[in-house]
Amino acid sequence: MPAEACRLAPMRSALSRFASDAGLPADDACDFLLATYEAMVNVVEHAYPAGEVGTFDLWAAHDAWRGTIVVTVTDRGRWRLDEADPSLHRGRGITLMRSCSDAMEINPDVDGTGTQVTLEWTRDCARPAPDDEQCG
Repeated sequence: MPAEACRLAPMRSALSRFASDAGLPADDACDFLLATYEAMVNVVEHAYPAGEVGTFDLWAAHDAWRGTIVVTVTDRGRWRLDEADPSLHRGRGITLMRSCSDAMEINPDVDGTGTQVTLEWTRDCARPAPDDEQCG
C-alpha cells in the first residue's frame, strides 16, 4: 500500500477488528495497536526521501493454538536517521514498539533497499492440541 499518512487510519481500524477477532483483552489490544501503528508511521516518516511516496506491506497472523500474534511491516526504502531537525525530541518509536510487544526485530535489508519490522505477542490463551481420541 502507499506509504501515506492518510492510509493509516483505515489500517488502524482494520487492525482493531483483527485484535478483537483474535480475542485480545483491551489492554493488550491497545499495546498491539500502538506498536503496529508506530511501525507504519515510521515507514511514512522515515523510509523514503521527502516528496517520494513509497509503499509498504503489512502482514498480521493470529495462531490460536500457540497463542501468538505476529505482525510484520516491510518497506522498500532506506534505513536512515531523521536529520531534518535534530532539535526535535523524537526517536522513541523503537522503544515504544519494544515495550508494547513481547518481541521485536528490525531487519534492514543488506542492500539497503528495505526494512522489515516484526512484532510478536504471546498470550497464555494457547489452546491445547486435540488428542487422537478427540479427532476420532
